[in-house]
Amino acid sequence: MFTYLAHKPQRPNHTNMYAPHMIQQQYSPAPQSSQGPRVFSPPTYQQFTQGNPQVRTNQQDNGAFISLIERLDTRLQSIEKHVSKLDIIQNELSHVKADVAALRGENASMNSRLNEIEASCQSFSDIADDFHSNKLSTSKTLSELKFKTNKIEQQMSTFENVNTQIQENKTDLRWRSTRDNLIFVGLPESTGNTEPHDSCETILRRFLSKRIENEKNISKDDDIHINNIQFARVHRMADRPDPLWTKQN
Repeated sequence: MFTYLAHKPQRPNHTNMYAPHMIQQQYSPAPQSSQGPRVFSPPTYQQFTQGNPQVRTNQQDNGAFISLIERLDTRLQSIEKHVSKLDIIQNELSHVKADVAALRGENASMNSRLNEIEASCQSFSDIADDFHSNKLSTSKTLSELKFKTNKIEQQMSTFENVNTQIQENKTDLRWRSTRDNLIFVGLPESTGNTEPHDSCETILRRFLSKRIENEKNISKDDDIHINNIQFARVHRMADRPDPLWTKQN
């Protein structure tokens, strides 16, 4: 990803560095020979740089510079490796951002749901308060009803006692009222669906007259007159055959 420019080390110009004695020594002509002229060969680079301190210093500087460049290259390669990992990290961060956005959406939904639940709880609380209030009112009403019921029970007990006393008095009065009553059974009924009051009394008087005449235990000297007997009421009862019921004065 990164590019770098490295300055190419320039080869030192050694033409100005040649010492006169070196040149004179290296290029000094050989002694003349009787055999004729000879060809001189130039000195090698090693021979040329040998004995030159400035050339050796430049070589050391160039080596240090190259070493620095190599270290920088290694460092840049390491940085490139780490930078290549940044793409992976960026991708992971994108996923994390998406997850965070989804979590925020879920959080908003949960907050909305919690608000609904709180509203429902508040509604339930209001209903519970109303129920408690109604319960107190109902308990008060029940207490009043119990008090009234107890009072009614006491009155009913009093009424029952009074009714029992009335029934006893009624029975006593009934028996007292029937002391002068006589019931005659077996007397024939007159023809027809209805029998008037005077007809019942006539039948009864006729029966008594015949009974007195036929009764042997009754003395003839006893003056018994059926017509002198006074009946307050004479009527038939509901039983069949209907007996005669009479009340005497």
